[in-house]
Amino acid sequence: MAAGAIRARRGFSDGELTACLPAVRRFAQSLTRCSHAADDLTQDTALRSLRFRDRFRGGNLVAWLCTICRRLFYNRGRGVAARAVMVDVADCMADSLTVAAPQDEHVEMQRLERCFRRLQADEQALLLRAGIDGASYAELAAAMGVPLGTLRSRLSRLRAKLRADIETVDPQCLRQASVSAAMPT
Repeated sequence: MAAGAIRARRGFSDGELTACLPAVRRFAQSLTRCSHAADDLTQDTALRSLRFRDRFRGGNLVAWLCTICRRLFYNRGRGVAARAVMVDVADCMADSLTVAAPQDEHVEMQRLERCFRRLQADEQALLLRAGIDGASYAELAAAMGVPLGTLRSRLSRLRAKLRADIETVDPQCLRQASVSAAMPT
């Protein structure tokens, strides 16, 4: 018998590797719990296995690939822990203790309300039913007796009109309007 006949097969084909990748991807997903990180880990596993293809001594290729995957995952974890940055707790808490000023939100709501009131009554009703009441487009189209595409076009145009109107309203005008509205006549 020739010496090469008794020796176990070394390496694997690209097709065999490709067939094993879905199982390795599932294993990587179970380790990382993040699909993007699992994709990266699977790719790194495939690259490492191709680089060290000659070290595979036959047997279960999926098990060998999962071992590479697990070791890469743990090595990354050790690297992240080693690069951990110390953060002052006071800095973190200062960010969470700050509160945004409510005046800006109030002005924005006034602006939205004023622009909304400029719309026609049927336009207001349509936006309210679609946005606030949560009616589906199909229900609205049926209630109005128009095709679904027509309804979507109308809503799109209304939203664009409202958005453009909000962007063009001067906040100074809002203050003057609210002051003049509050004054007795």
